[in-house]
Amino acid sequence: MIDGKDPYASREKTLSEHHPRILVAYLKHLWDSGEHKVAFERLRDLTTHIKDDELLLARCHLALGLWQEELNDGLSEVSLRVCV
Repeated sequence: MIDGKDPYASREKTLSEHHPRILVAYLKHLWDSGEHKVAFERLRDLTTHIKDDELLLARCHLALGLWQEELNDGLSEVSLRVCV
């Protein structure tokens, strides 16, 4: 939660209006809090909105790969396509 609010629950701003680095930090916190599937799905969605920050996008794809591996007890050819 950011300032006591879930940025994804708020319909006042669209996902692209929030600062992507803050959303990534929030999703990492969500992951660390045990909300693995939700964090993974939201990060995967967020990567489609990141256009201007190649380093952040690379870090997101790395996190997606690591999280996918943990969710599925390993990576397969199919799960790699989902991450990228």
